Amino acid sequence: MTPTEQAYSEIESKFRDCCVDGKVAVDEFLAHPKKDIRRGMSLIIRPSAEISERIIAMQGRLGPLLGDQYFYPAGDLHMTVYSAIPVGASANFHALDLPAYASAVKRTVVRSSAPFTLRFAGISASDQAILVKGYPCDDQLRRLQDDILEEFQAMGFEFGAKRRFRNESAHITFARFARQVPNLPALRQALSDLQDFEFGKMTARELQLFENDWYLRPNSLKEFGRFTLG
Repeated sequence: MTPTEQAYSEIESKFRDCCVDGKVAVDEFLAHPKKDIRRGMSLIIRPSAEISERIIAMQGRLGPLLGDQYFYPAGDLHMTVYSAIPVGASANFHALDLPAYASAVKRTVVRSSAPFTLRFAGISASDQAILVKGYPCDDQLRRLQDDILEEFQAMGFEFGAKRRFRNESAHITFARFARQVPNLPALRQALSDLQDFEFGKMTARELQLFENDWYLRPNSLKEFGRFTLG
């Protein structure tokens, strides 16, 4: 089993537990957004227009089973390449030396500037969300993540300097549970039926580095860099 497959296995085990318990983990901040002051710094890619269109169509397809949940708008869809500072990890986020983190990411991306290809296929779920599964088609993404990790460790950063800050799963979250799902068994069956659904391939040629909230909503974003690969 590859690291990516292992990551999805762990994610899906949480959803299976939800099905046994009969309830999902509802995100209470979605009902009280003004109370959500969590912030982080994330290096991301945006899905291609074609992949985004297919994801939005899938939201519509699963909507009747999911009920009234939080669905990501097309412009908010993303894949996290690296959690430089995980959202909510620091209670004093704005006291951190954010420019130093951004500079370290920039130095690394400039050195490791090869584009990378991803294949998106299959739907999965955790206890908190529904996601499209992504798979690296080459080793360039992992090299970039390892290079950032090494740079952060060399800098002695408090956050982002451990292997768990890599995104082993390369997924795109497209819905979060704002309330309980009306029919969990039916949703589980639908996800099983869609495990091989093809969303397409894309080559990532641009990365973006943001200060962001948990959902990467536009009104939370402060851009620290935009990097062209290759």
